[in-house]
Amino acid sequence: MTFSKNIYACKNVAEGCKAALRHDLIFADAGIEAPCPECQSTLVDTGKKKYHYNRILTAILLPGLIGIIWWMIAPVINPPQLQHIHFEQPFTRVKEADAIVQVVVRFHSTRESKLMIQYSLIAGTATSVEDFNDSPGQLIVYPGQDQAVISVAIVPDRNQREPNETFEIVLNNVEGQPRHTVIIEEEGVNPELLQITDVLVADLSRLAADIANDYVTIKMLENYLKNSMSPDQQLVKRYDLARTNILRARERYLLHFNDALHLDPVVIDLSIENRLAAIKRENAELQYRVTLQMKQQLNEYLKTRIPQADLWIEELGILVQLPTSSDDKPILQI
Repeated sequence: MTFSKNIYACKNVAEGCKAALRHDLIFADAGIEAPCPECQSTLVDTGKKKYHYNRILTAILLPGLIGIIWWMIAPVINPPQLQHIHFEQPFTRVKEADAIVQVVVRFHSTRESKLMIQYSLIAGTATSVEDFNDSPGQLIVYPGQDQAVISVAIVPDRNQREPNETFEIVLNNVEGQPRHTVIIEEEGVNPELLQITDVLVADLSRLAADIANDYVTIKMLENYLKNSMSPDQQLVKRYDLARTNILRARERYLLHFNDALHLDPVVIDLSIENRLAAIKRENAELQYRVTLQMKQQLNEYLKTRIPQADLWIEELGILVQLPTSSDDKPILQI
């Protein structure tokens, strides 16, 4: 960048050059041979200069202005790293059921001004949001303090049995960016929740078998009673009892399905699988088939929230077939 230019003039007055007559001045860099724009004769250097004061002023002020701007934004772009700050321990173990983990950060207490320590959380084998609250934060440390506590919420998972999981806490604006590992100790399925679910599943399994038997009994006895001129009174009583039983069982079946809405679907599936395995060991074929059907009905209800009791009862009844005697009189198991 040049800060001045030489002043040139045309001396060709005798030939009537308009530029010379008007005393037009041409500004050009020093040491060049510039032609007159009117007569094309060589211009003469007058020995004078024209200075670009705006360029001079810019050259003087610009570095200072840049320095001031950098001084203002440097702490934002590249904040100073705090020193002599560290975690009390390299790692912390926390039980999943504790719901929160607290990590101690230590520093010198001889400061005369407060500090703001920025920290962030990085997922390891633990999944952010699903296993812990991953929101970044800051610690405000006042003069005289020698420690502060970072608290992180632990999110209980779906009560599944999983290996221990980890995540890290990082001090972002501290020299060396110290890291602290948090180990979430998984406790597996909540025993109390599993016990409640087991009771509900066992009752549903028994109800499903009772409904299936009573449904088929009613259907078979209906045909018998319609075609018999003198029906067996024991079978009439059995028919009335089956109708009463199925109405009561139907109501309980719906209530238990509704209760299942408040339980964990994963634990429900686990409990049903345990129930099926126990039934299979006992070789209770009918109980196994109706429990399997009950599982399908329950899963559908948990997804749709639509009760279909009549359809469920019919589906369970199809799984049962009662034999009849040669005279078409039902052989019922009491």
